[in-house]
Amino acid sequence: MKRIVLCADDYGQNSNISRAILQLADSGRLSATSCMSAATGWPTDAQQLRNSSADIDVGLHLTLINEPFLDPHALAGATTATTLNGLIIAAYLRKLNQDTIIQAFNIQLDRFYDGMGREPDFIDGHQHIHQLPVVRSALLAVYQQRFPHRRPYIRNLAHIQASGHAGLKPQIIRLLGARPLQRALHHHSLPHNQDFGGIYDFSPQQNYAALMHYWLHQAQDGALFMCHPGTHHHTTDDPIAAARTHEFHYLNSHAFTDACHHANVQLVRGHHTGWH
Repeated sequence: MKRIVLCADDYGQNSNISRAILQLADSGRLSATSCMSAATGWPTDAQQLRNSSADIDVGLHLTLINEPFLDPHALAGATTATTLNGLIIAAYLRKLNQDTIIQAFNIQLDRFYDGMGREPDFIDGHQHIHQLPVVRSALLAVYQQRFPHRRPYIRNLAHIQASGHAGLKPQIIRLLGARPLQRALHHHSLPHNQDFGGIYDFSPQQNYAALMHYWLHQAQDGALFMCHPGTHHHTTDDPIAAARTHEFHYLNSHAFTDACHHANVQLVRGHHTGWH
């Protein structure tokens, strides 16, 4: 039996996403969710998650873009870092202010604790920003300060399981700091996954069922998969809203549980994987 952690990202981004994740978690279709504690609706979403009976890992989804508690000028000075591309450029130019990032991360950890009443089971980054230069240094500094005894796991993207439908996306993600982050995790002996999956281009034309079938059969024991489920979203502020709906309907179907059965996969929490 292969043990897989299936993590739904972006809990708290909006009510449609949170509602979908809660439904899947309560029905045993997920084993983790990553939370955006900086979101304005987080206190309400956190209470709903605390009231859920789901036995899942609950982690912090660090964000630096459109973060309401973060002054973008303090983050990168005159350098534009209000988009992902801008943040990446500023990170590689070493224009990001590490102290500002540390402050933002501490605020998000505090808001997570206020909402959940406990520390996160794991930490990762929205759009994988936690592996960027300067950002990863800030993350490690906060980790060492906030978790001297408890050891949340950190998402590692150095070994990405991809299908032909992912294009260059896995290679680009790896090039944006995955190897240096993995080396740092090993150096500091911080728990993390070895293999990662769930990456595709979020096109609603993709056959998500076929992708998941491939990922489940190819997965190594102890792999971490991400997913992005959500219910129908009328607004246009979420570019992957259509893909979220497709993911939700598949994960909520018998086809998904059948695929797990045929691939000999069991969804588990991180502490059941033996990560170190």
